[in-house]
Amino acid sequence: MSHHDKTIEDRAKEAFLAGETIAAIAQRYELSRRTIERWAKAGNWHEERDRQKTNVVSITKPKTKTAPTPAPAVRAKRQSSEMDELQIVELAIADLAGALAGTEDVRSMGGLAGGLVKLLEYRRKVSPPTAAELAETMFDLGYSPAELVAELKAKWINHA
Repeated sequence: MSHHDKTIEDRAKEAFLAGETIAAIAQRYELSRRTIERWAKAGNWHEERDRQKTNVVSITKPKTKTAPTPAPAVRAKRQSSEMDELQIVELAIADLAGALAGTEDVRSMGGLAGGLVKLLEYRRKVSPPTAAELAETMFDLGYSPAELVAELKAKWINHA
């Protein structure tokens, strides 16, 4: 079966068995974490990964981890075989979020959370929110359309 003949679920399973987090896989294939978790549970992926770990004895230096296959960019209008900066940041965010959810050590949590915050800030610089996303955030915060327009006018006047 070639790479193109495999389903997304097959490719997600391969990535999971290779050690990727559920969050990173969900990000790559633009699926919810819940979908990947459901597939993993139904297919006993965790047990299979555990079996692989116990059945493998390494006698060579471990290979360095290669970069995962890029997630399809939601806003990208072009196809590219190389990961762009935003995709790399998105995958790193997903990996850190997954690691953060899996740790109980308070010091590790603090370090992971700090790294996650810095990546989120950097993502905002790399891909600033659109006007629609900003409006959505304003509405989520309870601002009315009139308040949003008033704030925009005030900022526009002060900025000009």
